[in-house]
Amino acid sequence: MPAKPIRRDAIRVVGPSIAYIKLSKGQFSCIDAEDAPRVEYCSWSARWHPHTRSYYAMRMRRVNGRQIHVSLHEEIMGEIEGECRDHHNRSTLDNRKANLRPATFRLNQANRRSSNRTGFKGVQFCPYRTPGQQYVTSMTRGGRRVYLGGHATAEIAHEVYMKAAIEEYGEFAHSGK
Repeated sequence: MPAKPIRRDAIRVVGPSIAYIKLSKGQFSCIDAEDAPRVEYCSWSARWHPHTRSYYAMRMRRVNGRQIHVSLHEEIMGEIEGECRDHHNRSTLDNRKANLRPATFRLNQANRRSSNRTGFKGVQFCPYRTPGQQYVTSMTRGGRRVYLGGHATAEIAHEVYMKAAIEEYGEFAHSGK
């Protein structure tokens, strides 16, 4: 008879609805308390993702003789072909069901942080442009880069971007900060 897995002291239930999973690298992931029994026997670790500049809760699983990474949010919500899971508040270690929503890859990208020097998503500084139009706004629509105009300040350019992003992405539009 196989031995029953030993429950690791890695999950701490806090109140009736929230639990925390201890990960590697001093990180913790927040989950719904009702999901704790499903994930408590797995060894979860924190894995740094350089593109999003954040940690994800991951574990290893063997499939057809190969080791693959499984994320905690996929374990909780299930994996659907052609879809990914989006963290509504952009905290990748907050894996409560209220924070996870199904999304296409395109919509998931709309909810990410800005990675440019202006600090505003969709806004670039172009020093060689005409004075008064040195902040350029653009976004991706249908797989193509669309130019939204040149503006005097980064703030004005960002307002133009946000109007277009809300039209294009709806609730997934995010300011990028």
